[in-house]
Amino acid sequence: MVTQARLEATDKWWIELSSNCSWQHAVEDYPDVLFVIYPDIEREGVFRVKCVAESGKLFGYKKLFPLAWRGLQDKKLQDVTGVPDALFCHDKGFVVGACSLEGARTLLRLALDT
Repeated sequence: MVTQARLEATDKWWIELSSNCSWQHAVEDYPDVLFVIYPDIEREGVFRVKCVAESGKLFGYKKLFPLAWRGLQDKKLQDVTGVPDALFCHDKGFVVGACSLEGARTLLRLALDT
């Protein structure tokens, strides 16, 4: 699934998956990939964007979400990012969530620009 998603990707910095699968080791074949978008398995209609770990590191990431977003939820994150359906940013900055695929894509693009 990851290989096919990479082949279909329009941007080398991220991969978009149609389902939540085990992708962590598969993305190691693509050193340019910084983020993966996937549907949340616990909440229908919610999408997550997760940072890709640096090869061989358990807690090191290639790129994290901005410090100003970390630990924010709902309205606070929406106000800071301008994304109306942003849900959360983990306090360590390695994952964000949104209520739509477009919202998740927008958060990702904003993070790439920082």
